[in-house]
Amino acid sequence: MTLALSHRDRSTVGAWYKDTARKCFKSFLGVPPSHYDQFALFLGSNATSLLATLAQKYTLMLSNEDEIVIAEHNHEANIVPWLEAAKVSGAKILWWEIGKPIQLVLSSRTRIVAISHASNVLGSIYPIRQISELVHVVTCGKARVVVDGVAAVPHRPASMMDAGVDWYVISGHKCFGPHIGALCGVINAATECSRASWKSKVVSCEFPDNIIVYHDWEKGTVNYESCAGVLGLGMYLQSLARVGQELPISDSVVQPLSVDSVTEAYKKIVCVEIPTRSELLSYLYACSNVQVLEERDVSENSHSRLPVISFVHTKISSHSIVQWCLGHKISCRNGCFLSKKVLERFHVRDIDDGIVRFSLAHYNTPMEVRRVISVLNELDGWAS
Repeated sequence: MTLALSHRDRSTVGAWYKDTARKCFKSFLGVPPSHYDQFALFLGSNATSLLATLAQKYTLMLSNEDEIVIAEHNHEANIVPWLEAAKVSGAKILWWEIGKPIQLVLSSRTRIVAISHASNVLGSIYPIRQISELVHVVTCGKARVVVDGVAAVPHRPASMMDAGVDWYVISGHKCFGPHIGALCGVINAATECSRASWKSKVVSCEFPDNIIVYHDWEKGTVNYESCAGVLGLGMYLQSLARVGQELPISDSVVQPLSVDSVTEAYKKIVCVEIPTRSELLSYLYACSNVQVLEERDVSENSHSRLPVISFVHTKISSHSIVQWCLGHKISCRNGCFLSKKVLERFHVRDIDDGIVRFSLAHYNTPMEVRRVISVLNELDGWAS
């Protein structure tokens, strides 16, 4: 009876989709099949819960002699868990301030460096490879670099093979896939976490080397339907990669997502996003009552900025601007976007009203951007 239940169709098919989703996400993050075994990938309901789980595991390894570096540009998902880890373990928190070099807060005591690949408010893309190399040199390889890639991967590749980071987290629904989170880590980092968790529960038993206890990370049953949807993400990226090529498109057979397809898809994404982003930014720069939130050294480099555009108006509330746009069937949002430290650093007066954010993507067109500009020009008080 038990054996029959464990091999029922939904469980069997679901296990296949779960395994396939792991492989698809690894390829999406830039890991080829020949290197799958060098990375562990955990699935979860979202990026926030996965980062919380990760921080809980490192809490077991931190002490009051250790330091945790947290970037101000982070979404709260990569801030709050580390504040809690420091509270429990006694580790010291150091803030990497926006606009300052990270070297100022690194030391031999650094054990965790929590950063984002890109800011979900500023649109800045951070050089995670150079940061990771620096962290590992300063700490002699003792620190782990934890990267929140949620804001970045809809626009730029993670490239885990080249990035040199220890952990990278994404949300499927933010990158044109289903509502599921994925946390990818180098195998030795994943093993050390599983080992620490194991020892906290089973003191008398030696933990085997290179064993990843997946059920200790993925509580309960992973959402099989979302795992199946990850294959759809792979198919979508493959279709983007084929744009402009005279190749047959078959929907009858799902081909595994390749790193080459991911690379080609991102080339096309970047190519179409730069013009729309530049046009909207140029317009906002010319508006005397508008302050665009961005880092100066990043805004001048087209390849170091996402089409995530945030601003405040000196005379009109962010809420009023958003309501005006929504009334004209233009989608945008206002608020702090769980990045309060960023808004405070840029002296945004009303954190609750926050900033206006336009999040452009590769499917937005120059014509749509021009309509946004036209609608903003019609708003009473916009130019006065």
